Amino acid sequence: PRSTLFPYTTLFRSNKLIGRHGADAIRKTNAVSNVLTHCNTGSLATAGYGTALGVVRALYESGSLGKWHENWKCSFAHIMGSNESLGLKGKAFFTETRPYNQGSRLTSFELLQEKIPSTLVCDSAVSWLMKTNTVHAVVVGADRIVLNGDTANKIGTYQVLAWNRIPWRTCNNFTCLFSCS
Repeated sequence: PRSTLFPYTTLFRSNKLIGRHGADAIRKTNAVSNVLTHCNTGSLATAGYGTALGVVRALYESGSLGKWHENWKCSFAHIMGSNESLGLKGKAFFTETRPYNQGSRLTSFELLQEKIPSTLVCDSAVSWLMKTNTVHAVVVGADRIVLNGDTANKIGTYQVLAWNRIPWRTCNNFTCLFSCS
């Protein structure tokens, strides 16, 4: 029935808008972007498109991230090579997201399914990626956002966002808003 699909279609459209607006904001600050995401904020966790991972999808769909090559081999040179040497415009990095490994289990599945160029990064290596200017933007979700704008998310999110020279966005729809009254 239509009434049961309404929440899903509304959230799906909301997620697509979040993805488009987030991708636009990243493209305004970086012509070529390596983007990092933390935890799983994709279609497995949200309504079909994703919030923060929706931004990564939108960047890929618009051509701001490179295309996947079937003959790629997983090697250190591939993972740490520059985008230019790999023939990429940009790529996504995603964390393992300990202790439950939502990133290494769920985000990796979604990125591989859509053939979005990406690299899994252990949580403790994030600050090194940022220090070496390998990551140009960060997108995360939040489990809760309270009315004053404070967010609560997974362990490790602070480390991801603490490197204050890199632009970041928290990407969520209205379902995670929480009133502390």
